[in-house]
Amino acid sequence: MITNDQILDLPKDTRLAFVEYVRLLRHELATLQNNQDYQAERVFISHMRAFLDTHDVGLSLDRPPPDDTFFENYFKHASDEIDYAAARLSLEALRVQPSSLDFGIRLAEDYRTQIHRHLETVRKIVVAVDIEERLRESILSRLNDLSAEVDKSRSGLTKFADALIEISAAVGEGAEKLEPAVKLMERIAGVLGKARKENDVERITGEDRKLISGPSQADEDVADRGGCQNEDEIPF
Repeated sequence: MITNDQILDLPKDTRLAFVEYVRLLRHELATLQNNQDYQAERVFISHMRAFLDTHDVGLSLDRPPPDDTFFENYFKHASDEIDYAAARLSLEALRVQPSSLDFGIRLAEDYRTQIHRHLETVRKIVVAVDIEERLRESILSRLNDLSAEVDKSRSGLTKFADALIEISAAVGEGAEKLEPAVKLMERIAGVLGKARKENDVERITGEDRKLISGPSQADEDVADRGGCQNEDEIPF
């Protein structure tokens, strides 16, 4: 279902490896389902359990029931647990990156568009589902904060974390109909992850360029003045 090369190419970070592994498995699952492979879901679960048996990500799956009648409910529950874990681990991995936490993420316009599109769908879900009004208002407030954050020149991760936690907490309180919203938040996490990687590449490339080009004229002038940035700082 997944090649050895794909496994070797998984990120070193176990959390990000899990997220990528789930993405690859989902793609293969869809392919098998389109080919009317009636064992597709069982193959998906087998590969998922194998990963979880060899990587500690805070999730475990019971052995699936052999009876297809019971397997359907088992698969739905397991699939929801996997998607939630992927969203949680994406968030954890993003939050521990110093470049993202200290300075925020610079989002390209197409990334902003993707995130806003997902947020709009999440809003529609939140408005439509039957949940307590206090939960609905709290979630919508978090989503509005996140939407405003996305439009900033550099977007922090705190607002995303707040929105995800709020929605996940509502699901934990029994609002299962919000589970599609959690999956959409996982997609947003994926967009943020791509943007963070690009930001890191740009930052490293910029540092390398500075090393290659050598000191600027301004740096040399500072050195000539004994290391003082402004003339007012020159000791007499």
